[in-house]
Amino acid sequence: DRFTSGGADIAHGFGGSQLLAFARDPQRAAELHRVPNTRATWLGFNTVAGSGYGPTDRMALAQAIDRARVTDLALFGSMLAVPATDLLPPGVPGHLARQLPGYDPAAAKTALDAASFPSRLDLYFSTNATVGRVATDLQDQISTATGRTVVLHPTGDFFNQAALDKLPFFIDTWSADIPYPSSSTISASSTPQSSPRWTRGGRRPPGTTR
Repeated sequence: DRFTSGGADIAHGFGGSQLLAFARDPQRAAELHRVPNTRATWLGFNTVAGSGYGPTDRMALAQAIDRARVTDLALFGSMLAVPATDLLPPGVPGHLARQLPGYDPAAAKTALDAASFPSRLDLYFSTNATVGRVATDLQDQISTATGRTVVLHPTGDFFNQAALDKLPFFIDTWSADIPYPSSSTISASSTPQSSPRWTRGGRRPPGTTR
């Protein structure tokens, strides 16, 4: 591609095969730069939609999930990512270094059994391919850890349904609309009418590409 051939200085948005190829090549791996992303994905519980999951239930479900495994799956098994600890990444004003529950499947099952938690969970999510992979892994993790049956519901109009408070248990995502260094890039072109310039916050001057 243009980056490996020297046609571009900066590249992002790698697909799975590209990312793994770079991660497995020591020389290429040294060229990868990891930066915090302003997008966070989480499991949501909507009480208006009737989830009815209390603090004990939510804590147990959190303990049933190996977040590092899910994060690595999202990046195609490249071992390049770490789980988020807050909706905002480190370095951004408002970030909280939360102490999240550790992975403890035995404690999760014990707590849910003691709370007479239902034997079935219905998990809703969008039809995005990455979210689908994550949902399948969460189904496996929660089922294995707790003995519950997790039924997956890929939902075509997911975001509309979520906004209408119709989904009790779901995978959702949120991107912070804030100025952050990783959202600023230099766009350069060899064409006479273009010159290097900054693009910030999703907006770019006329004539530039990103």
